[in-house]
Amino acid sequence: MIASAASARSALLLSAVVALSGCRTPSAPPDFAPIEPLSTRAAIMPTDGDLAAADLAAAVLVSDRLEGVRALARIRAYEDAREEDAPPTGLPGYGQYALAATLDDPIRFREAMDHLLDTDELDPGLREIVEQYRDDDPLKLAGKRRRDALVRHLGTVFNMFAAPIGKAATTGAVGFAGFARSLVRFILFEVEREEMDLPERQALSHWKRFVEEHPDDEKAPEIVERIEQDQQRWNTLQRDRSVRQAKRALEKNQPRVAYVLAERALHYRAEDPEAMRLREEAHRRIERWRDDRQRTEGAPEAPPPPPDENAHRLAVSLLAGGDPLLALADAEALFDADPDGPLADEAFFAMGMAIGESGNKALMWRVFEELSTLDLGGSNMARHAQAAVESPDQNPYRAFDRTRSKDRKNRAAWVLFGPLANGPRDRDLPRPLEWLVDLPGLFESITSLPNRLLFYPWMKPWPFGKVPSVYGRRYLEMDPRGEYVDEVADWLQGWEERRGNYVGALEAAKLRSDVDADELEELDEKAAKQKLEVAEKEPRADLKLSILKGVARDHPGTKAGREAGTRARELVQTITPQRIRLSHGFLLEHPHLAGPDGIGLEAIYIDDDPRNGELHPEGVSLVGGRTLELSFLAASGDPDDPPERRYRTISQEKLSRLVSLLDETSLRLAQLERDYSHAPDADRDRFFEHARLGVSAGPDLHASARSDYTFQGMRETYGIVRSRESILPFELVVRGSLYDFGFGVFPRIRMPKPTPDAFLFR
Repeated sequence: MIASAASARSALLLSAVVALSGCRTPSAPPDFAPIEPLSTRAAIMPTDGDLAAADLAAAVLVSDRLEGVRALARIRAYEDAREEDAPPTGLPGYGQYALAATLDDPIRFREAMDHLLDTDELDPGLREIVEQYRDDDPLKLAGKRRRDALVRHLGTVFNMFAAPIGKAATTGAVGFAGFARSLVRFILFEVEREEMDLPERQALSHWKRFVEEHPDDEKAPEIVERIEQDQQRWNTLQRDRSVRQAKRALEKNQPRVAYVLAERALHYRAEDPEAMRLREEAHRRIERWRDDRQRTEGAPEAPPPPPDENAHRLAVSLLAGGDPLLALADAEALFDADPDGPLADEAFFAMGMAIGESGNKALMWRVFEELSTLDLGGSNMARHAQAAVESPDQNPYRAFDRTRSKDRKNRAAWVLFGPLANGPRDRDLPRPLEWLVDLPGLFESITSLPNRLLFYPWMKPWPFGKVPSVYGRRYLEMDPRGEYVDEVADWLQGWEERRGNYVGALEAAKLRSDVDADELEELDEKAAKQKLEVAEKEPRADLKLSILKGVARDHPGTKAGREAGTRARELVQTITPQRIRLSHGFLLEHPHLAGPDGIGLEAIYIDDDPRNGELHPEGVSLVGGRTLELSFLAASGDPDDPPERRYRTISQEKLSRLVSLLDETSLRLAQLERDYSHAPDADRDRFFEHARLGVSAGPDLHASARSDYTFQGMRETYGIVRSRESILPFELVVRGSLYDFGFGVFPRIRMPKPTPDAFLFR
C-alpha cells in the first residue's frame, strides 16, 4: 500500500514536470494557414439615427440649415434613447460638425468649432480635425509668426554669446577670443540681416488672407495699414536680393543674367540708382559681346597657301589613317623643307599627333608643349597646341599633377591655419574688412595647431584629394598603358584606402605593374565585404539581388563572395512581387486588422503567448496578387530566428476589405499620433487601389512596382516610453571639445520650428 502510494506520488510529480516543461516549450507553427473565411453579414436595417443622419447630410448638401437643425435634434434624441450599456454612435458630434459647414462666415465657423470642442461628443479623430479648423485663424496665425520672428532674433543673439561665455572659464584666452568672434558675428548678423525674416513674411500672407475674407470687419483698416508697411519692407527685401544676385552674376561674367536681375530689382523699386547702374553695365557687356561675335564672323579668310608636294603627302597620310610612322616621316619632311615657312606649325603639330597615335602619349604632350612656346608669328596651331595641353579633358595627367600639388598645399595650409586656410569667408564685403572680421579666430587657429596634427591622420571622411582623383581616373581610362600609370594608380589606391573605399582601391591596384599578390588578395576581401554591406542596405529586392550576384561573380575566392552567393540563392527563393508588411506589434496594437473584418487570423496567434503558436515579429505580408504570407515563430520560439512562413490565397472581396481597413487605420493613426508617419509610397498606393477595384488577380512582376512598405507599431518604433520635447523655452547644453580642449555649460534658447509651409516663403 505504501509502495503504491509512493508510485502514485512519483507519477503525479512526473506528470507535473512534463506539464511544466510543455508550458515552457513554444508550440510549433501550424501546418496550414489559419485564416478564417470571410464572414457574411445580414442586411442592416437602418435605425432612426441612420435615417436622421441621412436627412442631415441632405440638408447640409443644399445648405438648408433649418432642416439640418431639425435632423440634428432627431439624432440627439436617438442617442439619448439608446441603452446604457450600448456604445456611443458618435453621430451627434459628426452632425454638429457637418451643420457648421453651412455657415458662410469663416469667423462664425471657427467659433462653432471652438464651441464644439467644449462638448464631449467628439471622438479623437474628429476632435483633431476640429482643432485644426479652430486654429486656422489668420490673425492668430499672424500673431504666432510675429512672435516666432521675435524669438528667433533674440534667441540667435543670445545663443551667439552664451557658448563662448560658458566656455571662457575653462579655455581662458581662447574663450575670450571666442567672445570677440561672437561680437563680430553679432555685428555682421545685424548688417547682413534681411529686411524681413521668414516668419514675418508668413504673417504678411496671413494678414492679406484676413482682409480678403473679411473686408468689412472692424479690424480690417488697421490690418491694411500693417500690410502696406510690411509690403514696402517685402519690396525692399526683393530689391536687395536681386541686386546682390546681379552683382554675383557680373562677377561670374554672366551679363544676361545680371540684366534680368537688375530689371527685377527695378520692378520692386523704380529708378533705384544701384540697380540702374548694374543694368547699364550688363547692357554694355552684352553689346560688347555682340560686337566681338559679329567681328569674328565677318573676319576675312586667310589666303590659301601655295601648293606644296610635302604638304600634299602629309594630308593624304593623315586622312588615310594608316601607319602613324609614315605620317611622322611626311611631317618631318615638310618641317625640314622650310622650318620658318607658313606650314611649319602645321607640320610640327602633325608630328605630335603621329607620335601620340603610335602610342607615346607622353612624348606627344612634350611636343605640343614645345610648339605652344615657339614664336611662329601668331601661329594658329601653336594656339591649338596650347589649348590641348591646358585642357583637362585632353591632357588629364597634367591636370592631375597640378591639382595634386595644389591639394598638398591645401592640406599643409589647413594643418597650419585651420578654418582660415583659404582666407576669410566671403561675406560680400571688401577683402580687408573680411580679414578684420575673422581676425579673432586667428588666435584660436594658431593655438589649435597641435590638435589638427593629432587628428589629421584619422579624419573621416577624408576631405582632400577629390579633384586630383577625378583627373587620375580619367588618365587611367584614356591611357591604361601610359608612362605614368603606376604613379597615378598608386596615388589613387592610397587615396581610396584613406577614405575607406576599398572597391576603388582594388580597381586602382589592379592597374599597377608592381602590385603584390598578397596586397591584391587583402584588397579583394575588403572590397567584397564592402559590396556585401551595400547590398544588405539596399531596400529594393531586385537591386539587392543584382549586387549580390555581382559580388559572388567578381570576388569568388573571398569569404564575402561566397556569402553573397548564398544570400542571393536565399533571396531568389523568398523574393515576392510585393512585400507590404504588417508587423506583429502593429497587429497587436490594432487587433481589428487581424480579426474577421481584416485578415481573419485566429486570435491565439496574436495573443503574445508562444505556447499556442505566435506570429513572428515580421507579422503578415501582402506579397502580390491575392496572396498573404504569414510568418510564425520557429520551433525554438526565439524571435531572432528566421520565421516559418505559410502562404494563403484569399478572395478578392477579402483583400479589398483588408487594404481599405488598413489604409483607413493608418491614416487615422497619422491624424491622432503626431509621432506616427504615414509615409508616401506610390507603389503601395497603386497596389491598394488595384485591390479596391478588384484588378489584383495576378501579381505585377515589374521590379519597379514592388513596395517594401512596413506598417510598424508605435511601441516597436519608440519603445515603451516615448521621448517628448521639453516645454521649457531653453535647454541646458554641456559641450566639450577635443579641438581646443574646452568645456562649458550654458543655456541655449530653443528656436521655433518652421511650419510645414515655410518653404513657400523663402
